Amino acid sequence: MTWNVGGYLVLTVLATDNISSSSKQFSARFCSSGDTSCVEFTIHNVTRRESGPVICSLQGEYGSKTAQLYVQDSAVSEQFQLEPLHSTVLQGSDVQFKATVQGILQVMTWNVGGYLVLTVLATGNISSSSKQFSARFCSSGDTSSVEFTIHNVTRRESGPVICSVQGEYGSKTAQLYVQEPNYQDEMRRVRTQISVVDAAGQRQGQANAGYVPEGQTSVELSDSGFFQANGSNILEMPDVVNSNQVGNDYSSAYNTVDKSGFRKHRHATIV
Repeated sequence: MTWNVGGYLVLTVLATDNISSSSKQFSARFCSSGDTSCVEFTIHNVTRRESGPVICSLQGEYGSKTAQLYVQDSAVSEQFQLEPLHSTVLQGSDVQFKATVQGILQVMTWNVGGYLVLTVLATGNISSSSKQFSARFCSSGDTSSVEFTIHNVTRRESGPVICSVQGEYGSKTAQLYVQEPNYQDEMRRVRTQISVVDAAGQRQGQANAGYVPEGQTSVELSDSGFFQANGSNILEMPDVVNSNQVGNDYSSAYNTVDKSGFRKHRHATIV
């Protein structure tokens, strides 16, 4: 029986119980004494070099079997962070990802839609494939961070966003989901823009000087021809409109007579 790891023959097992290994990192033993039909193969102190196919081959008609080994380094995970790992945005907006590296950053690359779109060097030099992709580099002590931005996102950018750092850091992948704006989204955007305009140039309303509260009966005629309630600044137009007058299709005016003996003119507009 032979064992291949990383494309190399690393251990051989003979039926005579003789085991030959290329290094102390690889060892094997029979599952039980005297039983040569079962072999336990061990890789000690696994590194990323061993990541990939692990092939066990038997002489004769048995052939070979292949297992896949995936190696993750928890120390690398702490030294290299990418956020957010999931982002959902509307088409036409901007989206930003941030990568942080603890240690010396030599080269960082960003892949979007299966294409290399931006490269960041330790010198701070940033190379982009187009104006749609930009980045801002910041370094403090032994910590480096890069803010990567995709401007005016389209559905072509939907999918994996891969950030890779040269050396043992490896790569991190974020998922970008791009949605087309619907009617509600467009109306929400328009309302937001209107709110911003209103907040910037809001006008103050003016009080209607011709309004008299319901039930007001104590009035007097001022020099200007308005009826004024005693003890208040409220003015009301005298009765100058016929109670039967009707406006156009969109508005109408009507009059009522209260206990004070004068008519109140009210105007209603239907939109």
